[in-house]
Amino acid sequence: MDKDISRSCAIILNSIYDKKNVEQEARLGYFSGPDFFPGVSKRYYDECYKVLNKWMFPNKHTSIAIYFENGLRAEQFDNGRIECIKKFKIANDIDMKDKNKYAMRISTSREQPVESPALKREIQRFLKPKQVPKLFREGSIFRFKPNTQVRYNNKLHNVNKGFNQLTWRNANPTDLTSVFRIKVKMHNIKTVLKPDSVVKLISLAGIMNGKPTYMGQYIVEVHMANLVPICQLADVNPVPPYVPTAWRKKERMSFQLWEGMTIDLTKTTFSKISIQHCFDGRGKVRYEIEADWDTINKNTSEFSKAITSILWCV
Repeated sequence: MDKDISRSCAIILNSIYDKKNVEQEARLGYFSGPDFFPGVSKRYYDECYKVLNKWMFPNKHTSIAIYFENGLRAEQFDNGRIECIKKFKIANDIDMKDKNKYAMRISTSREQPVESPALKREIQRFLKPKQVPKLFREGSIFRFKPNTQVRYNNKLHNVNKGFNQLTWRNANPTDLTSVFRIKVKMHNIKTVLKPDSVVKLISLAGIMNGKPTYMGQYIVEVHMANLVPICQLADVNPVPPYVPTAWRKKERMSFQLWEGMTIDLTKTTFSKISIQHCFDGRGKVRYEIEADWDTINKNTSEFSKAITSILWCV
């Protein structure tokens, strides 16, 4: 098996004249018809981590990636560094199928760094934390500080007894984000919101004290100072040509096998609607396992041995 993979990868690389910024990437996933979907079960993900962690320590980091058209993405890491890349395939995929294992797709791509001050300024604008009053006006999701007293049905209730098990939003937001990722103004409110301002919130669907609750079942009043946003980022109207098509929060553990070759285990939270979905529970969670090789250090034989003996043998 590994010899077949090595031979196929080598044929592709030998056909590429300029190998600068070229990488080969093997991902686990599954096929639905002709389409490949990356991702594995959480159990398989955890087992792979346990095996790798016995032999080496991972480099852990979190990032937010914003995707645009034509393979362009910008990613901000937890140290504040912003990386802009334009990724495009330069060869046909190699697909491996086994009825007793996850499918594996090997892709060959060029990841071209993009130096664009204008794009970086847009990313900084997208990822700038917002103040609570702005988030509240625009319909962001909140919880309460512990032991907060809220007014419900003209009585005070301690949120620790149940209300803080739910999530909440402004009962009358000024702005909402459409399914086309455009912020829409609902109405104008000129009232200045201060920490001691009393505001009205509506509950979202959830589970409280073991019982399901429907959206809008509870409306409470509380002081603004007692609100805790689940996400401090807000949707902003994009400026062409940099119009996002998707957002991803990545929690990645990278195991370096050798210089230029890593096994990455990534918990990805994905949304095509709002960056807030990557933080507030509305995004789609996927567990991904992939091997990245820079095609420079070592050779296709070593690459194929690594992916068949690690990715496919947990």
